[in-house]
Parts: sequence; C-alpha cells; structure tokens
Amino acid sequence: MLVAFIQSFWFPFYHHFSRVRAWKMALFALWIILVGMLVFNVYFILQLNKRLPVFLASLPAVTFANGQMTAPSQRVSIQIPQTPYQIVLDPHAAAAPSYQTFFDEKIMVFISKKHIYMPAVSSVQSQPIPTDWNLTLTPSWLQEKQDEIASVLQTIFFVASFFVLISFFLGSFCMAGAVLFLWQGLSRKPVPLPVRLRWAVILQGPALTLWIINLFVSVPLFLFAIFILFMMYSQQIYNTLPEEKRG
Repeated sequence: MLVAFIQSFWFPFYHHFSRVRAWKMALFALWIILVGMLVFNVYFILQLNKRLPVFLASLPAVTFANGQMTAPSQRVSIQIPQTPYQIVLDPHAAAAPSYQTFFDEKIMVFISKKHIYMPAVSSVQSQPIPTDWNLTLTPSWLQEKQDEIASVLQTIFFVASFFVLISFFLGSFCMAGAVLFLWQGLSRKPVPLPVRLRWAVILQGPALTLWIINLFVSVPLFLFAIFILFMMYSQQIYNTLPEEKRG
C-alpha cells in the first residue's frame, strides 16, 4: 500500500491503476483512512500534552449538586488554549444556544444549570447533568487527575477521528469523481466509470498529504486547495491517457 501511495503522486501510474481489481482499491482506501487516523491521533496527543495543563489551570471552580450546576454563579467563557474555540458555563441560560450560535461563536460545549449541550452534525445534542453529580471541580484537583483526563480524551478522540476521516475522504472521493467527470467532458476523452472511480480512490493519496500539511501548518482555503489539486491531477491524467484506455 505504501508503494501505491507513493505512485499516486505520478500521473502515468494512474493508467496502471485503472486495471487494478476493485478489492485492492478498497484496501487502499482503508489504508488511507487508517494512516489519516494515525497522524490525526498523534497530532492530537502532542497538542493535548502541550495544552491540557494550561487549560486545566485556567478553569474556574465548577460545582455540581443533585444534577445542577451551582457554581459559577455567572456566565463564564473558557478559551481553549491556542484555538478559537471555547467552553461556556451559563447557569442562567433559559434554553440551549442555536446550532448557528455554536458555529458563529465557536462553542465546543455549553453547560447550563441542568444540561450539557454539544453541536452534532446539523443540530444541538442535549444531555441532562446526572443527578448523582455532587462534586466541585477545582483547577488543583483537575491537575492531579490530568493523566486520567488525558486518557479519557484520547479514547474519545480516537473513536471520533474514525468518523471524521470517513466523512472527509467520502467527500474528497466525491469531489475527485466530479472533477474527473468534468475533465472527461473538457478533454473529450471518454473513460469508463469504473476506471474513473479507481482514479478517484488513488487521488486520495495526494489529498491525504495535503490534509496532513493542513493539520500541522494550516493551508489557506483548504477545500479550495483540494479542488485545485484534483483539477491539476485530472488534467494531467487525461493529457497522458493512452489510446487504448479510452472508451
């Protein structure tokens, strides 16, 4: 799979991949997702070890009693270190913020007097504060439990990263397929659909590389950059298309 990944950066190899069996393409797609998960989780662990102590030290004392948040008594916004995201504690909130508010204000978690709210794919999920929560979370206590907190967060993130990567590469695959179809029309070189689908899978090799670069250094207009990448590759694939590969 590593060889196929390296070959995905050279246009002539795409015509070789058009003859590869479908199950091998499926294995390559799975390999791409697993590599993405590995990199994503390594990045998360590095960032967690760097930022968690700072974050825990910045937290206010939070008290829960019989399923209610009793402290702090006023709205508090807690910034996630070195990110635009925040956690909001508001004991006076009458209702959950709208999904758009979560998006606009970059809220990761919103805690009201009796509920914990988090954004989902297109809505806001609500979870009542358990009635057996009778505790006070102080910065010093949280720092003592830092290793346990980090372990729980890593487990949650590992599971979440699978769904994040699946969603990203599914969207990326669809974009690659659409761009390849567009270039088929522009070049007037008909190619069978199964071949274009194979090319769309292999294009996830360069897409993964750009995604990793974006993870560490942030690529401006990332989705547009992915689109441009697919446009460049598709043009070269069709420009180097042997006569016998055309429909």
